Order: sequence, then C-alpha cells, then structure tokens
Amino acid sequence: MSDDDARPLLVVIHQISNDHRGRRRFMATTSGRVLCDATPNPIPCVAACLLRRDFDPSQLIVFRDAVTDFEEILTIDEALALDDVVVPMRGRR
Repeated sequence: MSDDDARPLLVVIHQISNDHRGRRRFMATTSGRVLCDATPNPIPCVAACLLRRDFDPSQLIVFRDAVTDFEEILTIDEALALDDVVVPMRGRR
C-alpha cells in the first residue's frame, strides 16, 4: 500500500442554504471539487456517495466543517452507521 492509499481523504462539509422550511442544506467537497449533495445528514450522505464511487468501506475519511474547521475522522462504514443519528458538524457537546 502506498502512502497515498493510507492517507485519509479530506471531505469538507459546507452549509449552502436553508430550504423554505428552515432546514439546512449541505454539500461536500474534496480537493476543491464538489463531491455530492450532503443533505440532510452530511456524514452518512457523504459515506454513501463514496461507496457508490467504489471507495473501500474501511477508507478513513476526515470530515471537516467549512466554517469552524471542526473535524471528525471515521471510516466509511462508521460514517454509514450514523445514518439514524443527527451529526452536528459544529462540534460535539
């Protein structure tokens, strides 16, 4: 395995708007390019997107909030397991 393969993938989560009901909408970027729509729950949505793109489920992902730089580091499998949990990207309380 090369160093590039072992390095976690950095995904930045951006809140892009609020919809007409006041719910937040998110998008995810990597290397400055749009990866996917990450609404309604950014971390599991991004994980599902990466699986659809044939990423290894054990791949480490660094999820970073674009505003606060808060980071959460999870594998794709761990991120998918959060599907029923609302994951705050502003930090844990």
